[in-house]
Amino acid sequence: MENKFLLEIVSSDGKLLRLMVEELYVEIKDIGREGIMKGHVPMIAKLDVSNFYVYQDGKKISFATSGGFLNVRNEKTSLVLTTFESEDEIDFAKVQAKVDKYNDLLSRLSMDDIDYKAAEFSLKKALNRLKLKK
Repeated sequence: MENKFLLEIVSSDGKLLRLMVEELYVEIKDIGREGIMKGHVPMIAKLDVSNFYVYQDGKKISFATSGGFLNVRNEKTSLVLTTFESEDEIDFAKVQAKVDKYNDLLSRLSMDDIDYKAAEFSLKKALNRLKLKK
């Protein structure tokens, strides 16, 4: 019995990935981790900066995202994301340099500074990407 479903992942910069997968695990904003398998009930949910992973032919593939939406339908499941990248695409040395940069910047800014929220969000995205480091 075929237990795979079509997962389509698209980002705002036009990056597109289509996979036949057995399972998808995503972090739904304000709810938590949700597992999706073939035959899951239709749903739409918002995703925050987080990691998600799939099982394809029994192999786990992990990704980082800066947020977006999940759309589960009968014929396919879609992730419409601001950005996404697999663990193999991430240069962890560069990401660590960004973490250091944003930590330093935040230590020098006040919370009232106009750049504080942007730096805080950039740090959150970088820390999320580091979570994929094995």
